[in-house]
Amino acid sequence: MITTPSRAEFTLARGPDGVLPRRRRTKFAHVLAASLRKQILSGELAADQRLPSEAGLIETLQVSRETLREALRILESESLIEIRRGRGGGAIVRRPRLDSVSRYVGLLLQVRGATLADLEEARTVVEPSLAELAVRRSSDDELQDLVELHRQEATAVGDAQRFMALAASFEGAVADLGRNCSGAVFSRVLRDIHRGDMLADPGELSADELASLAPTVLAGHEAYLEAARRRDAGKAKDAWREHLLATNDVLRANSARRGRRPIDMVPMWTSVSTDPEGAQRQGAAMSVAADIRSRIADGRLRDGDRLPPLLDLAKNFGVSRPTLREALRILEMELLLDMRPGDRGGASVRHPSSDVAAQMVARVLEARQTTIADFAHAIQMMEPPMMELAAERRGPADLSMLRRVESELEACDDDIERFVGTWRRGVIVAVASARNPVLVTIAEMLQWVCVGIGATLVETPRGARGYQPGERQRVQEHFSEFVAALAARHAAEARAVWAEFVRPASVFDEASELGHRLIIDLIE
Repeated sequence: MITTPSRAEFTLARGPDGVLPRRRRTKFAHVLAASLRKQILSGELAADQRLPSEAGLIETLQVSRETLREALRILESESLIEIRRGRGGGAIVRRPRLDSVSRYVGLLLQVRGATLADLEEARTVVEPSLAELAVRRSSDDELQDLVELHRQEATAVGDAQRFMALAASFEGAVADLGRNCSGAVFSRVLRDIHRGDMLADPGELSADELASLAPTVLAGHEAYLEAARRRDAGKAKDAWREHLLATNDVLRANSARRGRRPIDMVPMWTSVSTDPEGAQRQGAAMSVAADIRSRIADGRLRDGDRLPPLLDLAKNFGVSRPTLREALRILEMELLLDMRPGDRGGASVRHPSSDVAAQMVARVLEARQTTIADFAHAIQMMEPPMMELAAERRGPADLSMLRRVESELEACDDDIERFVGTWRRGVIVAVASARNPVLVTIAEMLQWVCVGIGATLVETPRGARGYQPGERQRVQEHFSEFVAALAARHAAEARAVWAEFVRPASVFDEASELGHRLIIDLIE
């Protein structure tokens, strides 16, 4: 049953500094979209459910046709509904698709100039802790299922494509056995991008070269399983990291330029961009969309650029106006174009951003009923190794910016919003010192979710870290210790200080009542 939101409801919008959201009144279409979004993500509106007709929704929700259409358009752009046009059409509920997140984040990384080496290094940061958790949290039967997957991949060595598919299934199963939904989602996104990038140059690794990779992959998986059988979680973590490093070495040995090559996600968008039921989108409209998308990816179309008028654009591409409209609609649904009606309207380019990527990830986590404690644990796993790399690679300018953040933290006094915004900015500055745009993007996405959680609970007595006076003092002290470790290039110490910092100062402790609250209940 569809419930109607109150017109007194508010939505959250980021402050002018992009840090803490502030509550503000907004158009009722956005309130309606937020209400329907929550019903979809919570499961009140089931996947594949067809919503009532437009007339029925207008009567049920007591809204105008214009308000309803705007709300549905917002949800369609978020891939939470599919609107089928024509006779027998209507709005159908969809669940957020993780492959859509992967494609979007991949394109964002391409725009930012990330390389395959950056991506592969990011996997060594994100995945080992999940592999460790899998040993701690899996049952004997689940480990036996993993052993069976390993046996199947070993029998598929002669079939490169089948082997790679089974190897991917093994690695996905390890991430899932860690039972940390947030970490598994980020791991899956990186693995999807890694596989998708292979489409950029199918000849880069021949079948023989792929086959030569098999012994290394099998040996890495076997070493992990050996540690898992002994329930040696620490050894399993080390084995997984060594497996990733060894695999990367073999790939680069086969193609010397591979690690330096920028990520190219356009072929992945073209080959796997599907509608919610998995049917391949074909024809001239998809071809036009792919062309515009590639121009966004390589920088020929910059953020905010206006496309030519519809008639001129149709002539340029040699297609009809209905075909062009469908192509632009595809790009609008992918959040790569803004379409504005009217004489001063038209299509404007919208470069991918970490904020939009974070929103997409948050929708997936909400739909999977992810808890605050789960998300906090993901931060505990991912941020410390990022800071270790930062200490190894930081330059004088990085250290100078971090010292400015340190001084600003001390000067915040009782300005809670400024304090939280400052230290979260410090997180991004610190991660940027690692010189890896993939890790920076992950950190930005993590912080975006933290912002949404913290803003909703800003008045909670023991809410997010940094809100209590004693907590602010502790944050200042830990941050100063961290900056000192970076200044001395003590990488292991920087990691240890940050691990201590995030462990007791998580958004919520895993054992607390608040830790069991769902993200969907806290992010508007």
